[in-house]
Amino acid sequence: MVRLLMSVDPVFAQNKKHPTLTLLLNAKTFTYSENMPIDAFSHDFEGEFPDDGQYEFTHNRYKVGVGYKGFELTYFQRQDYYFRTIGDTFNLIYMDQNDWDLPFDEVFDIFLHVQKVEANGITLGYWINPIPQVELYIAGSYFESDDVLYGQIEGSIWQTPSRPYGDLIVDYIYTEEVLLDRPLTPPASGYGYSVDMDLRWQVYPGFTLGLLMEDMAGRINWKHAPHTYAQMVSDRNRIDENGRPYKVPTLQGQHDFQNVAQALPLHRRIHLAYRYGNITLTGEQEVYDKVYFNRLLLGYQIFESFKVEAGYDLKSKAKSLGVWSPYFALLFATDDFDLKRSKNIRLDLQARYAF
Repeated sequence: MVRLLMSVDPVFAQNKKHPTLTLLLNAKTFTYSENMPIDAFSHDFEGEFPDDGQYEFTHNRYKVGVGYKGFELTYFQRQDYYFRTIGDTFNLIYMDQNDWDLPFDEVFDIFLHVQKVEANGITLGYWINPIPQVELYIAGSYFESDDVLYGQIEGSIWQTPSRPYGDLIVDYIYTEEVLLDRPLTPPASGYGYSVDMDLRWQVYPGFTLGLLMEDMAGRINWKHAPHTYAQMVSDRNRIDENGRPYKVPTLQGQHDFQNVAQALPLHRRIHLAYRYGNITLTGEQEVYDKVYFNRLLLGYQIFESFKVEAGYDLKSKAKSLGVWSPYFALLFATDDFDLKRSKNIRLDLQARYAF
C-alpha cells in the first residue's frame, strides 16, 4: 500500500525496490469528526452540544509483510467506520443520549448513512519505473469479513405535548439488528477486493509530484446478509383508488436476507513538493470520500538519510510532525493536544528491516 502518509523523502524512495528480502511493518490510523470530539463517541456523547457538520470517520490499517526486488506481499487487518449525516441528525442523537426532552412542534430532519468495514486480507504489489523520473506502485488486495453494518435511515421526527411523531425509512444490512430487535441471525459472508496506486514523478529538478489512490473500485460482496427495510408513519389515513378510506400500520416493513455489493469510500492524496537545498516545501490535498483536507508542509533534511517535517491542515486545524529515516517513519497529527477535545488524529508508524 502506501509507503508514507505524507510527502516521501527522496532517500526513502530510492530504497523501495528491496534488493534483499525486507521485513515491512505498518500501523496507521486516521480519525476525523466534524460534530464532536472523538473522545465523546466512547463516552455516550458527553460534552458540549454538537457543532454543525456532516462527516465522521475512522480509517485504521495494520499490516506486516515482506518486500523483495520490487514486489511486496503483506497481510493486513483494517477497521473503518464512516458516517454521513445531514440536518438535525447528530443533534437528535446527542439529545437522546443525554436524556434531553425534545422541544414541542420542532421538526428534526434525519439522514444517517453508515458504513463499517472490518476485514482481514492480503495485498500483492509491485514497484516499477516506466521512465527514470517516475516510480509507480500498483497493488491488488483481497479480503474477507463476516461483520457488516451498511445502510441508512432518513425522514423526520417531531414532538407534540401528547407524544412523539415521525416519518422514517430504515434500509440496512447488519450482523446484529440494533433498531427493531430482530432475533440474532447467522452472520453474512463477505469477500472483497480493491486496487491501489502510488505515483511519484520528478517533474523537474527540485519538483516532485505525488498521487496516491486507495480502494479504487473497492467493494465487498455480501452473501445472505441480514436485511431490514421498515417504514414508520405518523399519518395512518389513506385513500384507495376507489375513494375508500383505510388505515396503514404505524410501523411496517420486512426482515429478510440479501446479496449486496458494498462500495468502499475512495481515499486519495495528491501533493507537489519543491526542494531547495535541505528545505522542502509541500502543498498537499487528501480526500476521504467527500471530505477534503488541504495542508501546507515544511521539511528539513537534517542528515543525508534523516528528515523532519511539520505541517498544518487548513480544514481541521491539525498540526503535524513527521520524521523519516531508511529504517522507520513516524507521523503524528492532531488539532488539539488535549486529546479529549481533539476532532482529528492521525498516526502512521512504519518500520522495515533488510536481511
